[in-house]
Amino acid sequence: VFLTREKSQLKAIKSNLMKHKKAAKKIIKRAKKHPEWYTEQDVYYAKMVRKRIKKEEHEAEQRLLDSGEE
Repeated sequence: VFLTREKSQLKAIKSNLMKHKKAAKKIIKRAKKHPEWYTEQDVYYAKMVRKRIKKEEHEAEQRLLDSGEE
């Protein structure tokens, strides 16, 4: 029961993170095509956000796997 609750929480977190991840990815892609639309700082921040989200997703999956092994 605990494991299914944690999985549903992970799903909710991933859903929210995906929105931010997609927004960051969109900014990066648009900036490549139209460099005048965004500053270098905007693109740098979007890349940082994307990396942070990727790291959080990986850590959440590891926690889930670790708790399942115990």
